[in-house]
Amino acid sequence: MKKIFLLSTLAIVILFVSCSKDGDGNENFTGVVTVTQKGTLKSLLQKYGLMDATQLTIAGTLGDADFETLIDLTIYNKLEALDLSDVDISILPTQALWAARLTSIILPANLEEIGLQSLAGTRIEMITIPPSVLTIGERAFDDCKQLRTIVFSSNARLKTIAGEETAYSGGAFSDCEALSTISIPASVEVIGERAFLGCTSLRTITFQPNSRLKTIGRLAFITCPIASIELPASVEHLESTFSGCTSLKSVRFQAGSQLRTIDDFAFQSCLLETLDASNCSYITNISFNSLAGSRTTLTSFRIGTRIPPLCSSPLWAPKDAVLQVPAGCADAYRSAEGWKNFTDIIE
Repeated sequence: MKKIFLLSTLAIVILFVSCSKDGDGNENFTGVVTVTQKGTLKSLLQKYGLMDATQLTIAGTLGDADFETLIDLTIYNKLEALDLSDVDISILPTQALWAARLTSIILPANLEEIGLQSLAGTRIEMITIPPSVLTIGERAFDDCKQLRTIVFSSNARLKTIAGEETAYSGGAFSDCEALSTISIPASVEVIGERAFLGCTSLRTITFQPNSRLKTIGRLAFITCPIASIELPASVEHLESTFSGCTSLKSVRFQAGSQLRTIDDFAFQSCLLETLDASNCSYITNISFNSLAGSRTTLTSFRIGTRIPPLCSSPLWAPKDAVLQVPAGCADAYRSAEGWKNFTDIIE
């Protein structure tokens, strides 16, 4: 009987505990901790001597107390890497791992929302967003200063990259200072206000083919040093989208553009050299105030709308730029308010 009991105990330990040694001879936990009841993670780790593990793989379910345990383990113990791929949660809770000193994390495979500040202030350098995620919440990755790479799957379902809900709080990826490039999934419909505020290394922003992006919030890319961008055909309105992007030189709209309006501060503080809206056939309103900072730098402005759009702030028209309009429309632009201020209008 005693022998059976010992064998059973050994089996349980093997189920939960597996170790390997690194180059220095230190033991690193590499097994799986299965949590069947919320709030019990700490007791399981204590039971199996895993409080000083440098990496953990967790399955089952987690509650607020369990996330607090994980944060503490990164601050007061040795935890650096976390695999939550088999954790059964749909929402990563508010501040779930806020300021945790993690360098690596694998998110739950069935996750649908990355909550408010849930991974803010972590030390991760790379993150793979599961295809099930629909929303990346406000400040979800705020102040992740080492984050360099964001990977989205080809079958991503992501719809919203959230902006700030309160003034000057920042959006989903605010202050990710090491992030240099991002490819926005085609499924994304909304990029919120100040979503990439403070991403001071973000020079390349691309949009995957067949993008469904409709809305880009105010100041979404403020302080990002992007030099050029091609906007998806699905975008209908530009607010103060690129305000503060002082490195932006070239803007182009994809074929079949549905753009309707360019508002007052869309390109405020930008020093544009080319604005190619030749694929935009439906523009109804444009504010030349949005191009005030580009009056002396803009050399080429192409527009595909046959009827000259209504314009505001006509005195700010970048009159020294060559304005190229659709064939047969030059006379209409030469006589239209605001547009007639351009010195050189060609077809």
